[in-house]
Amino acid sequence: MNPYLKNTLLPLCATLALTLPDFFAPSFALAKTTSLSSLTAWHSQGDVEASYLEKKGGNSPISITHASALPFQVTSTQTITAVPNGIYTLLAHVRSTGGQRINQLEVQNEAGRTQVVPIPQISTWFPIMISGIDVTKGTLSISYSTQSKGHTSSSIEDVQLVKSSAMPYIKGVDASWLPAMEASHVQFNDLNGKPTNAMTIFSKLGVQAMRIRLFVHPTNNPYNGWCTLKDDIALAKRAKALGMKILLDFHYSDTWADPAHQATPVAWQNDTTIPRLAKTVYGYTVYVMKAFQQAGVTPTWVQIGNEINSGFLWPLGNVSEGFTGIAAFINAGYDAVKKISPTTKVIVHLANGWDMSTFEWFFQSLQDAGGHWCFLQVKNAEIGSHFMHSTANSQD
Repeated sequence: MNPYLKNTLLPLCATLALTLPDFFAPSFALAKTTSLSSLTAWHSQGDVEASYLEKKGGNSPISITHASALPFQVTSTQTITAVPNGIYTLLAHVRSTGGQRINQLEVQNEAGRTQVVPIPQISTWFPIMISGIDVTKGTLSISYSTQSKGHTSSSIEDVQLVKSSAMPYIKGVDASWLPAMEASHVQFNDLNGKPTNAMTIFSKLGVQAMRIRLFVHPTNNPYNGWCTLKDDIALAKRAKALGMKILLDFHYSDTWADPAHQATPVAWQNDTTIPRLAKTVYGYTVYVMKAFQQAGVTPTWVQIGNEINSGFLWPLGNVSEGFTGIAAFINAGYDAVKKISPTTKVIVHLANGWDMSTFEWFFQSLQDAGGHWCFLQVKNAEIGSHFMHSTANSQD
């Protein structure tokens, strides 16, 4: 028997539309109540023997798998009708052995606009999304396409189409250097050119959350310093007073940290082993979290490191040394955050969100090293945006 087909349960069958007012669950995403007999939403074209259902999903009980030991090309499609007009986001969880020539999830509206997201190589269930899907005539097609030389396997599950009004998007701003700018008498103007307090501008623009970066022992240089614990708590109080949530960004450095700069704080440089430095990370993170909690501004999210594509807390946490140190430092921060505030979500943050191969390598390596996180945060500097995805590695 083909080892890639040993879990086949039944072939995919004819199209059946499934609609709800603001939340659509194509295929099997009705999750806990879905049974095999109801899986009639998808149909396959091409080498259909390589497309089958598995009763082994991670977030829903059943997944669609494309796999074979032989070369194959197959597309599984569902067409949804009677979709209310609006802007939607398609969500799914995926996993893949990698090695396919083409492996992607795509959506096409009735006007023929096609949007595609590749399925990364990763062994655990991983979230992907396609946003900005414009429905104007009530019809939408979702396709899962794979082309392979053989001996590959990938799966999708928990496919959801969510109307934008139902998506938990948060409009945020990083205002970390606002206190330094205000101290330098920088003037802020509203959209009408009227001098206005920056926090008032943020509030009127609908900002719901503020990211605040934290340096360990910074200078007072307005370009690469400030961002002390005292600065940050004062800024967080101003944000909370306007109804904003807080994302606290630990740089674990005395100054700016990014893929080319991840200097260990000077005061920590005598911690020359991974266990000793991890202990320092834990103690420092507990201290900071307690200070925020006592000030009444417990962060909703905490970011462990900033743009850590190449690791952090160099040299022990440099990726060139493997992921043992990185995982130890991330876990120390994670455990410290959860000790003080179990509901706070812990984020791992990478730059260059367009570089899928780096993300696949980094998070697979971090997972293999035992790293813990709740969300990953992606920086796309080329388009000036940040976004978050929940990951299958959530510990909550």
